[in-house]
Amino acid sequence: MGSRPHSSDINLSLSLRYKGSDPRSGALTGVRPLFGCPNRGLTPLRHSLGAVVDFSLRPGVVADVPLLAETVRQGFDTYRTFAPRGWTPPEEPIERAGMVERLGLPGTRCLIAYDGDVPAGHVAVIAARDQTEERAPIPGLAHLWMLFIREPWWGTGLAPHLLALAVEQAAADGYDVMRLYTPAGHSRARAFYEREGWMVAADPKWEPMLGLDLIEYRRPL
Repeated sequence: MGSRPHSSDINLSLSLRYKGSDPRSGALTGVRPLFGCPNRGLTPLRHSLGAVVDFSLRPGVVADVPLLAETVRQGFDTYRTFAPRGWTPPEEPIERAGMVERLGLPGTRCLIAYDGDVPAGHVAVIAARDQTEERAPIPGLAHLWMLFIREPWWGTGLAPHLLALAVEQAAADGYDVMRLYTPAGHSRARAFYEREGWMVAADPKWEPMLGLDLIEYRRPL
């Protein structure tokens, strides 16, 4: 997660709108879009620079994997500020293969935010799955798969807006609870999620693919 707490007293007007065709019209195929985007925005937020940012939104699909992977790569690069010395992120081809697979699963939701024509971040939600070979969906449990904001848009309020849309959509899809995993040493991300109403659900657990301890958060829907 690449958001930054926004702590100044300067207001930011954040407007969220669809990019191109309204995805709810069916003109865009693939991953189902998150709903409610045109009605979210115009909410006074706080930003250390006091800038006005007008984001547009569109669903993310398999063809967007290179763009999504680049945003994730930039996010992983910031992990070096808290990761053990010598830590390296997962290899990008592995990340891309996982994205292609998950974006193709039934019920996957992905939303990309743009500032003009430049991608600023994205959020994605999938059904939580068990650890068996079949990887069966866990009834009632949604998984916040990705929330990454590129560094130039840290502190704009984009992260909490995308997170709110993801939570709203998971509830609309019939899930009862939502979970996420974030690095246990990522104090900024943990503070963000806790501020947004998420609660620690388990002790940290080693994730070999990422090479870091992850901690699970959950929230009711």
